[in-house]
Amino acid sequence: VIPTWIRRLRKATPTLLRRPRRVIPTSPRSTTKPTNTSPKCRLSPYLKKLENAADPSECSRIFFSCIQGLLNAKTKTSMEAHTYICQAISYIQQHYREELSVPQIADVVSLNPVYLSRLFKLDTGKTLSEYLNCYRTECSLALLTDTADTIQSISQKVGYSDVRSYIRFFKKYYDVTPSEYRRGAVGK
Repeated sequence: VIPTWIRRLRKATPTLLRRPRRVIPTSPRSTTKPTNTSPKCRLSPYLKKLENAADPSECSRIFFSCIQGLLNAKTKTSMEAHTYICQAISYIQQHYREELSVPQIADVVSLNPVYLSRLFKLDTGKTLSEYLNCYRTECSLALLTDTADTIQSISQKVGYSDVRSYIRFFKKYYDVTPSEYRRGAVGK
């Protein structure tokens, strides 16, 4: 005898989870297609386990592991794509003081710049440029508090050729200018 709530779950899940899992190919030329991406295919093993569950606590454990699996599968990029993202982040962290561009970073990780940008945004939630500017301003915090260098000098040390750009991004991320930040940090 199958409990009523399991029968309702079986009926409701195809309509609740219409959107198939979004799979990012591992390379721009990849022709492999994902298999078993429909919600029904992904839920079948869980539904069988639910039918064979001995008690309600086991049903609960199976149900929550199913939901967790569906949530995780919905937004993940492939492991190979994640490796490219890690390479790009590593390169940015090592070379943020230099003049960097998206095509230059893409060239280092051997991907098309548009494709890398798309993967990066899916994986981190930020564009490459946003990440670079955020990282540069974050690195400048220590220079602002620990040195007496001018704002112009600090902006150049963290990779900005134009001090106005540095101030604009700093204010965007910290809601104060670098000078105001320095005064506040020294006053504490």
